[in-house]
Amino acid sequence: TDLAKNQLFSSQMYYVTQPVTPADNGTISLIVSNTFSTATQTVSVVVNPDNTAPFLSFANSSPYGDPGTLLFSEAVEPLSAQCLPNYRIAGLQILWAKRDEAGAPGSGRRRVVLGTSRQTPNTCYTVIANGVRDYAGNPSVNATATFTAWGAGGGGAGVAGLYTHPGAWG
Repeated sequence: TDLAKNQLFSSQMYYVTQPVTPADNGTISLIVSNTFSTATQTVSVVVNPDNTAPFLSFANSSPYGDPGTLLFSEAVEPLSAQCLPNYRIAGLQILWAKRDEAGAPGSGRRRVVLGTSRQTPNTCYTVIANGVRDYAGNPSVNATATFTAWGAGGGGAGVAGLYTHPGAWG
C-alpha cells in the first residue's frame, strides 16, 4: 500500500493525536525520511472502550463559606461539568460551576468548583452529581461525596482545615 497517501502530519518534530475511540482500532505507520534514507515502522492500535461512569472521589469546602470543590475519578467534559442542574446539595443553592482546566497535579479536568449559597459552619453536606459526562460520554449517576463546611476553631480564634485525603489527587 502507499503509506504516504493518508499523510496526517509532516515537517514537525512532534505529533499528538486527538483522543482515540474503538473506531480507531487498526494499524498506524510512521515514515521518517530525509535526503539520504527512509525508515518505516508500523504498530497495531487497540482502543478499549470506556464504559465506566465518572464518580466523585472527594469534596471539600472553602474557608470563605460558599464555594466547594469536587474531584471526579476521571476527566469530565466542561459542558456537563458546568451545568448547574447536574448537581444537588440539600440545604444549599448552587449558584455557579466551573471546571478547573489545570488544577493540582493529577487533577486536571477532574476538578469542579461549585459556588453555593452561604454554608452553615461545621455542617456536613452531601453533594450529588448526575449527568456529568466523561470524555467517552458516560454520565455520572448519583455520584455522591460529603464535606463539612469550615467553622471557627479554638473558641473562634482561628480557622483550620484538613486537606489531606489519601489517593484523592492520584
